[in-house]
Amino acid sequence: MPPVRPPLGELQFHLFSRPLHPELFEVQAARVVEFDGARVEVRILPEGHWISWKRAQGWASEVATVNSQPLPCGQAVYQLRLHQQRTLGTHLPCGARYEAQWTVETLEAEAFGRVHDEIVADGAKRGLLHIFPAECWQTPALAHITADARPGLVVFTCFHTFPAEQTVVKTLSLLEWREQPPSPGKRVDLKHL
Repeated sequence: MPPVRPPLGELQFHLFSRPLHPELFEVQAARVVEFDGARVEVRILPEGHWISWKRAQGWASEVATVNSQPLPCGQAVYQLRLHQQRTLGTHLPCGARYEAQWTVETLEAEAFGRVHDEIVADGAKRGLLHIFPAECWQTPALAHITADARPGLVVFTCFHTFPAEQTVVKTLSLLEWREQPPSPGKRVDLKHL
């Protein structure tokens, strides 16, 4: 049986200012959220995630996947190796502001088990959680995505675990499509859509 998760060294982070074709990906779990004139689709992939955002004529597609995944070249904003820690930001052609950061942390076995259990507990309460089949004796890999939204703003938090390497990848992405300061908002619960 092939491993559920690829080696961390094969992961890349992509941002496109266009939609991507669903047939490019093997989707494990998905949710659609509509709010404030925007449509957001979040999908969990075997190796990471794919988040699509559309509002009026503006698009953003964020993908965390392996470097062998066929992806279009046109309208690619970022294509970076997903390792260590990184922060980046840009303004998209549609006028939206995009920011992302990620961390890749390898833990001792006991700490990895605790983090795994915390993600499962949080995923039972909110967001989109997918637990992959366990490989042999290992803790199963998992992916958890949450979205917090306010008018003109959405923040995505994604956790991916890689049990064979006892590593947790966390990405945090922000899309903002207005100039006024954010107001107190509500959490968009991906679990109940």
